[in-house]
Amino acid sequence: MQDQEKIIRDKFGSVQSILKKIQNFSVPCQFDRVQSNQTTLLLTGLSGSGKSRTGTQIIKAYCQESILSFNEEFDNFKSKKCQNFDKKEVNYIKKAYLQVIDSPGFEDDQENEFENENFEISEKIAKFVSENLFCSEEGLSGIIYCVMVGNCWKICQSQVRGLFWVLMLFCYCYKGFDFGNCPRISVLFNNVGFDEAYDNQEQNLDQNQNQNQKQNLNNENQNRLNNSKIKRLIDNFKDLLGQVIKDMQDTLDGKFNQQWRQQILNLINKILPEENFYCYKYYKKNSLYYSKDKIEKEMKVLTQLIKDNQQYGSFVIKRQSEIQILPVYMRQDSRYLFIQMVQGALNNSRQKIQQIQQIFSKNQLNNDRDKMHQDNIIQYVDYLEKIQQNFDRILSQQPLGFLKISGEIFHEFDQQLLDLIHIMGKYCTSTIDIFDIQQGNTQRGIFQQMSNSGNQGKG
Repeated sequence: MQDQEKIIRDKFGSVQSILKKIQNFSVPCQFDRVQSNQTTLLLTGLSGSGKSRTGTQIIKAYCQESILSFNEEFDNFKSKKCQNFDKKEVNYIKKAYLQVIDSPGFEDDQENEFENENFEISEKIAKFVSENLFCSEEGLSGIIYCVMVGNCWKICQSQVRGLFWVLMLFCYCYKGFDFGNCPRISVLFNNVGFDEAYDNQEQNLDQNQNQNQKQNLNNENQNRLNNSKIKRLIDNFKDLLGQVIKDMQDTLDGKFNQQWRQQILNLINKILPEENFYCYKYYKKNSLYYSKDKIEKEMKVLTQLIKDNQQYGSFVIKRQSEIQILPVYMRQDSRYLFIQMVQGALNNSRQKIQQIQQIFSKNQLNNDRDKMHQDNIIQYVDYLEKIQQNFDRILSQQPLGFLKISGEIFHEFDQQLLDLIHIMGKYCTSTIDIFDIQQGNTQRGIFQQMSNSGNQGKG
């Protein structure tokens, strides 16, 4: 009996330990700003969003601005001679004080067909930035999410969902995240020419102007922005992103109050102010629309993008922080099932033990042995209530953290919890012999039910 009690205590400790891990998934990353001459940009987006070509053109724009040579073979993500070239892996090119990282493209997971691939891509990005950027003094300056815009000037929710994966990776969607101390997030609309975006109105991007000219230009640009196609595109993108975050915040009961809705709007505006949106179009030399004037305007956009990130600074994960860069592992429907499983098992088991406690208290003989059993049963109810309280607290405070539970941790928690319930059931069964046969048979039905539920769960 004492061995069983120790096993139950150990199992309870194991369940609480796993809950502590899950709680850590719900704690936002903390960044430190570092002094670095290097600007590091991470390109993300869906497959076909133009990341590789854009990355190459960013390097080209930097070379032109810095009067550096540009090698079409080795400074080109589209070239097979590019270092580390592999579409399914994270690739990078360094040029003087600029590093551009091209990550594998997410697949359109609208039908959940490619979610396993997207888990792997998130994991690769997490591993690369953790081992190559956040463990050094280089840090990460900015994350650029590329979106391929079609000729109809519309984007769909699946194009935006990839950004949610990126935001989750770095905890930007978490409550308590420090937006003033983190890598800059930008959105680049590809296949959107500068003239098209601003309704063919020219905009001067020259930085060599006095302060009054700049202020007048900023006011003029803001007026153009408010009345432009790009503004409508930005609003559309933000609306879709808000819907994605809302859907992912919703938990089993689907409750989503108005306060959270407003928090999401504030969150998006903090992550993506309008100056963090850019538009760019690549023109092939043999294209009917190719002209030097257009190329210059497009390259100025990329030059501005680089400068904005240079001025913003570089960041690393705080060294004293135990929080890691972790990808999304769990699908939303899997999270629902996980929550159902845990809450159902805890509620059913607690109710059965409370029934046992009531019956036992009516029939005990008030000897030392009975008191020991009574105390143990009360302790087991307390164990289950503590597990339930911890689980519910994590769920209410940061439901997104549950999406970062890996299959390994999911199965470990499932196994430990069901083992705990099963062993508690066995312990209760072993106390039946202190009652008479009729009472014992009645109770054994309750005990056996509880013990069997643990066995069925493990199967």
